[in-house]
Parts: sequence; C-alpha cells; structure tokens
Amino acid sequence: MEKAKVKKRNDLIGKKGEIVKKIEILDANEGIYGINVRVKDSEGEKYWVLMDNDISLD
Repeated sequence: MEKAKVKKRNDLIGKKGEIVKKIEILDANEGIYGINVRVKDSEGEKYWVLMDNDISLD
C-alpha cells in the first residue's frame, strides 16, 4: 500500500480562527472566579470550560 503524501501548510500556522460546536451542559459550579460548566460537544467530547461570552445558550 502506498503511503499518502502529506504537505506541510506553514502558511496556516499562527492564524487565528473560531470553532463553533453544539454543546450540552452536563454540570455547573460557581466559584470566586466565575461559572465553570462541564459540557459534551457535538463530537462527544466532555470537558470543563469557563462560562463566558463565548458560550451562548438557547
């Protein structure tokens, strides 16, 4: 089987962008630094994140 050719894209390194995912909040805690929410994203990944202006809810 022939190995796939991969081209390094140095022109993309360092660029800024945005990823938009659907999330479901699984847990939430409020402390002195704000509200932390445990989410499950549209790809099934679960993680904690600070709830800030980057998160919008329905």
